[in-house]
Amino acid sequence: MFVSRDEMRTWEPIPLGGGVASGQPIVAQLERDPANQGAFYAAGPAVLYRSDDQGVTWTAKMAGLPADAEMREIFVMR
Repeated sequence: MFVSRDEMRTWEPIPLGGGVASGQPIVAQLERDPANQGAFYAAGPAVLYRSDDQGVTWTAKMAGLPADAEMREIFVMR
């Protein structure tokens, strides 16, 4: 994942939690939480990430998911 702080003129990688190096092509989909403007979810082939600070930091959320889970599409419903 990457972030731009200058209206998309330049981009920098965002460190991801869960032992995945930033810059790897792992995010298949990004969704915003409709009930919390600062919360986002990102799904990758084998991990689900959550950010509560508008994408500044990310944490892997794998509790309760099978070890071989593959996420390609996510929906956030409230």
